[in-house]
Amino acid sequence: MKLIRSNTLLKMMRLESVIPMLAIPLIFFYREEIVYLQSFLLSSLSAFLFTFALSLLPLRERNGSQTVVLSWIFGIIICALPFVFSGEASILPAIFESVSGLTTTGLSTLNVEKLPKTFLFYRALLQYIGGLGFVMTMLLFQKPREGAVLYSEEGHSFRLMPNIAKSTRVIALIYLLFLYIGTVLYMIFGMNALDAVVHAMCALSTGGFSNRMDSIGAYWSLPIEIVTILLMTIGTTNFALLLLLLKGKIRAFIHSTEFRTFIFLVVIGVTLFIFSTVHSGWSFLSSLRHGLFNVVSALSTSGFSTVPINSLPESSIFILIIMMLIGGGMGSTAGGIKLERIYLIAKATVREIILRIKGERNIYTIKIDDENGVVHAEESDIKEAFFYGQCFIILFLLGSYLLSITENVPLLSASFEFASALATTGLSASVIGPNTSSWGLIITALGMFIGRLEIFVIVKAIMGRKEI
Repeated sequence: MKLIRSNTLLKMMRLESVIPMLAIPLIFFYREEIVYLQSFLLSSLSAFLFTFALSLLPLRERNGSQTVVLSWIFGIIICALPFVFSGEASILPAIFESVSGLTTTGLSTLNVEKLPKTFLFYRALLQYIGGLGFVMTMLLFQKPREGAVLYSEEGHSFRLMPNIAKSTRVIALIYLLFLYIGTVLYMIFGMNALDAVVHAMCALSTGGFSNRMDSIGAYWSLPIEIVTILLMTIGTTNFALLLLLLKGKIRAFIHSTEFRTFIFLVVIGVTLFIFSTVHSGWSFLSSLRHGLFNVVSALSTSGFSTVPINSLPESSIFILIIMMLIGGGMGSTAGGIKLERIYLIAKATVREIILRIKGERNIYTIKIDDENGVVHAEESDIKEAFFYGQCFIILFLLGSYLLSITENVPLLSASFEFASALATTGLSASVIGPNTSSWGLIITALGMFIGRLEIFVIVKAIMGRKEI
């Protein structure tokens, strides 16, 4: 097991210390919010002093998973400080907001329509950075020797270029390009500049933070909904596949397994949603409009909505739970079990049934079309997909049960909320809010954290070696 130098973790922590200061430029556009300047400065200063103190101590080397997990924990705490120092939130809700932002979830306990504009931007910034990840962000500015190990541990399973440093720069440029396009389109269709930037950042990071309590539904604009659907789809797509699209290799993009699986699930999900809502008295066009948007939002784990979740029939809520648990593309900003794993599980299950009906027992591989063309998933890949899916479902069931008890809410509502947390989605059935108990916030925050870094990384961090 490769160990990571202690100064690599310190470098990551120092870069994370800068994050609160990135919101400061917005204060100069809203001079009445100058009072919040000290909150952001004090947060970064506290982080710098802490990392300086750590640098004076003899620190142990850690494995890659431990380094990634520790850097995320530090980043969450530091990014929560501006909320606390400004008085916008107490410690636990501030940490919850930071976890929700950095994990690109979007659940919130705050009244966003009363939140200062600087903090609205700051929350979106957390999701944008969280979508890239701390390791990815660090590799944009530094090239640690152990970069390849950390890169894969944070969930980036591909390289767009021959080396990781170039890959991270390409990903960042893709991210910025679509951020610019999304912001311009939002402004064309009626959003003000702040709302446009915030929603573009959060849609691309599949985060779901909004400046409105009613999310995208507050604008009641079909063009804005279409732009959001496109940005959510881009955010949930593997970065390597996006590069194919930008290179004009449209055929290879369309034929990729992940994209075809995504489209197939959207069609199935929207069809079931329409059937459910029309049966409950909705018009077909209304069902189609809300179904397409909210199914894409759930499957991409973005978390924007056009209608209050509690206004939907229970059967529609169940459909959205399934979509959230499935999740988006591997190597994207999305959460969930992930499309590639779901494809492998479904394909292997069908093949196993057919073989058993025939009375045969053969070793087989499954073809996957990805950015490298046709590859074959071996038996070990299929087993990993099944095992991860089982662990994910067990955590979902456990978290739903605990949340139902702590918040005294129906199991369906608790299941929806915890599925949203574990899949880092952000859609809410109003279980999470200002009146949520401390235990409810802790359970949900743990779900978001595990969902973002993935189960295996957390397990390896806990069980890994710590010796020098």
